[in-house]
Amino acid sequence: NGLSIGGKAMYSFNQIRVSPADPDRIYVTSDIVANSSDGGRTWKDLQWPPRAFFPKMFGDVRAMWIDPQDPDRIVLGSDGGVQLSYDGGKTSDFYDNLPLGEIYGIGVDMDDPYHVYAGLQDHENWKGPSQSWAGEITLEDWITVGEGDGMYTQVDPTDSRWLYTTGQFGDQSRVDQRLRTRTSIRPRRPSGEPP
Repeated sequence: NGLSIGGKAMYSFNQIRVSPADPDRIYVTSDIVANSSDGGRTWKDLQWPPRAFFPKMFGDVRAMWIDPQDPDRIVLGSDGGVQLSYDGGKTSDFYDNLPLGEIYGIGVDMDDPYHVYAGLQDHENWKGPSQSWAGEITLEDWITVGEGDGMYTQVDPTDSRWLYTTGQFGDQSRVDQRLRTRTSIRPRRPSGEPP
């Protein structure tokens, strides 16, 4: 229907949610949460500010949960933290003090011990060990293996030297972990070809 919600790229995080108590109450996450109470015929909060739903939310909403037992209890996860409402989004509490990260995807390699790969929103693609000599894994054990908004990392299952990472706007790279080089493998049209 040509609905334009917020200003974020559609690939990023838009999700459609329907209230378990009312099939006409629809929510679409984006940099805000567009919402309809009439099955999508009309919408509120398409741009911000102002907004009526979760008026104090941080924005860049990437996750939404509606309690099936109490649909007025709604939890939002965003770039800024967690927001919680007990009155259907009219008011909310904002928990920005939780040590959280937004991960698009997890990968592992076949090394022994193995490594974990995570694509973090706003914070690159990362690699960390499954074990540490100190007995605990800390931030210092992790290294970046991708740029920008990290999304997915796939490791060659026969040789963990090679990683394939994705990022925002369709970026794709092959990473040589031994030489510490990154090569763009994003498909591109030859110059001058029409889209």
